[in-house]
Amino acid sequence: MTTRAIEASAQARGVSEETRPTSAPSPHLQAQQLLNQFYSGAQLPEHGRPDAETRQALRDFQHTRGLDPSGEPDAATLEEFGVNLNELREEALAEFQRRTFEEVAPHVRRYEVAVD
Repeated sequence: MTTRAIEASAQARGVSEETRPTSAPSPHLQAQQLLNQFYSGAQLPEHGRPDAETRQALRDFQHTRGLDPSGEPDAATLEEFGVNLNELREEALAEFQRRTFEEVAPHVRRYEVAVD
């Protein structure tokens, strides 16, 4: 399929330039989104540019995690985000499983039937 055919196919399905996936987000945008979601007290603008507010939030994060506080979303910083996200996911899953068990277990016992 040629590029022209792909574009025509996308237009026929109603996929516009605005809705097409773009390239991967910039490291600054990734850092802004992650800081907003998990670490930052103040909400950072998510524009992908390295502004002063983003750099300061990154420096704070890097300092607390024992990284070089450069204020840049370097490989070590993004890797640290990944480690922390995995830990957060595991904690959230464990909490969900614990709550689900506590909420469901009393009801399950009520409907148990003895089988001979």
